[in-house]
Amino acid sequence: MIRQTITAIAVSMVLASPMFAGQARTAETEALQKADRRLAEAEQGAGKPARAASARQQRQQVQDLLDQLEAGKNVDPAAVDRVLRQAEYPY
Repeated sequence: MIRQTITAIAVSMVLASPMFAGQARTAETEALQKADRRLAEAEQGAGKPARAASARQQRQQVQDLLDQLEAGKNVDPAAVDRVLRQAEYPY
């Protein structure tokens, strides 16, 4: 009985883990898309070429991570966090 319970729990966890991973990817993708929009606005309203270049560079980093996520590749969560923090203050 205990063996069956442990097996059932293990199978449930294995089947549920892709669902949780998919939710995390969706949340990361949505956050990166929001950061991309914010950086696009910052680039438009930069006023100075150096500020626009900085926002453009950050947008490229965001786009690279989005491309990796959409391709189904593994993305380091620390890299996503770093890029999102930088996008909050583009200048």
